[in-house]
Order: sequence, then structure tokens, then C-alpha cells
Amino acid sequence: MYLVGCLIFIALLVVILGFTSSLLLFVDIPSLILILGFTIPILMASGVLGDFVKSFKVMTVRENTASVFELKRMLLANALAMAMFILSGILGTLIGAVSIMNYAEAGVNLLPSVAISLITTLYGFVLMILLIPIRVKIKAILLSLE
Repeated sequence: MYLVGCLIFIALLVVILGFTSSLLLFVDIPSLILILGFTIPILMASGVLGDFVKSFKVMTVRENTASVFELKRMLLANALAMAMFILSGILGTLIGAVSIMNYAEAGVNLLPSVAISLITTLYGFVLMILLIPIRVKIKAILLSLE
């Protein structure tokens, strides 16, 4: 159900974005690389990258096979990833803003650059939203084990 829910969420997001403007305006691979490039190393440095990857498995199995300890580590990894997605998005926007202000006197149309810098924050929020159901399911499993 997680995959179906995510697909419906993404489909609705694409439809809404399609109504506002061209979908291609919302596709920026460097911004996605920036967010993942900041998040994955922090998960690795924290020692919870494997737990983060395992947390997706919780959404695909019917019966829980993970221990309470593993579930708590997955919950920590999920919380760290959510925080990092948001912080990476904001950091990307700030980096873009500094770059834009560097060219402010050049008389160049800066609005497209502002839009691109904001996309990192959008990506961070979307990725965070996709992690919320995982967090809730892990918490539900932990409650059922108590």
C-alpha cells in the first residue's frame, strides 16, 4: 500500500504542478543530487544508512520480522533522514541565494535562478513527506509489540 500511496501522491503532485506551469520547470537533477549528496553521507557517518534502507522493507512486508532494537534504529534513521532532507533543501536554497546575490548587479533576469534555488526546498519537503508513512508504521509496530 505504501508504494500505491506514494504513486498517488506523486501523481497528484504532478497534476497540480502541471496546472500551474510546465512540469519541466520542476525538474532539476543538480538539486536532487545536492539533497541526496548531503543526506546520504550524514546517514553513513551516523551509522544508520543500513537501518534507513531497511525501513523501506517494513512497508513491503505483511508481518514484522524486525526486533524492537532494529525498529528503534530504523526510527532514528528515518528521523535523521527527514531532518536532513529539509536541512539540505534549505541549505541548497541558501547556496542558490548567495549565488544569485553575487550576480544581482549584473542586470541579469534573476527570477529563473531564484526558482531553481527554491526547488531544493521543494524536493526536501516532498522527500520528507514520503518518509512520514514509514515513520508512522514503525511506531505502530513498536506500539503493538509493547
